[in-house]
Amino acid sequence: MSSTLIDLARQSRLKSNDTLILSGSVSIQSGFTLQNESVDIRNSVDGDIIIKTGGTYNNIPFSSLTNSDITAENISYDNFLFSSITNVKQALDATLTGTYEVFLNITSPVTPLFELGQTVTSVILNWSSTRDITAQTLNNGIGAIPTSLRSFVHSPVAITSTTTYTLIASAINESSALTRSQNINFGRKIYFGISSNDYLSPTHSPTDLSSFVLTGLSNSLQVNFLSNNIFNTLGSNFYYYAIPSAFGIPVFKDKNGFILNGLPSTSITITNSFGFNDNYRVFRSHFKQNSTGTTVILS
Repeated sequence: MSSTLIDLARQSRLKSNDTLILSGSVSIQSGFTLQNESVDIRNSVDGDIIIKTGGTYNNIPFSSLTNSDITAENISYDNFLFSSITNVKQALDATLTGTYEVFLNITSPVTPLFELGQTVTSVILNWSSTRDITAQTLNNGIGAIPTSLRSFVHSPVAITSTTTYTLIASAINESSALTRSQNINFGRKIYFGISSNDYLSPTHSPTDLSSFVLTGLSNSLQVNFLSNNIFNTLGSNFYYYAIPSAFGIPVFKDKNGFILNGLPSTSITITNSFGFNDNYRVFRSHFKQNSTGTTVILS
């Protein structure tokens, strides 16, 4: 380790009257040791290093210096452009890690999308950073959290609609904090399928139609109505869609992109399996189809 301090001085390109402050223990081959105090090292005119202790400068040749326990963390660093960096370790870490980045994930619940009517009672967030974080906060009433934490359990909660978790994290050597967000998402089901019965006719009550939608059609949990379905209507069947009113009215197209204007429709209220009441618009094809590949695109 005898070359460590020498290399440090040379690589620092010290000039006359430059100062490098070291903390720790600096040993010199003559047996002179400085224990746990700051050391003022200067480069003399003849290329030697001068160490100041107790107000006295000692001219020590490069070849006579050894290092016992100096680490990058114990070497102070002073640059007014990066005032938050105070030692060489922090400066090296900032250089090696490159761009400051924070990665936020919701690790629980793992369900990507909940249906309205469900309740999320606990959320676990985890995150990582390419730099040492100096301050961090989470929204939703959580506030500031210790900088050593990279995980947070938000419980008990009662989340029943789409909720955003936002982490704001400041890091050493960064003038701006990073903001990262993840969502607990809630959606609605769209329903689709076929039937030979005309459930939009006056002979069927809204209760009949609601029961048909819930039990007679397939469904997909979504946050919008965008879909592409191929129906097997052999045997002469209508195709049906039940779209949440909150999604708006879609444009229906066939496989060639032609718009299917004016599909018969009616409005009903549907209660899902979680007891949530929602308004729907039920659409039916103009007439019965008889094909293995009736394509309908919603856009």
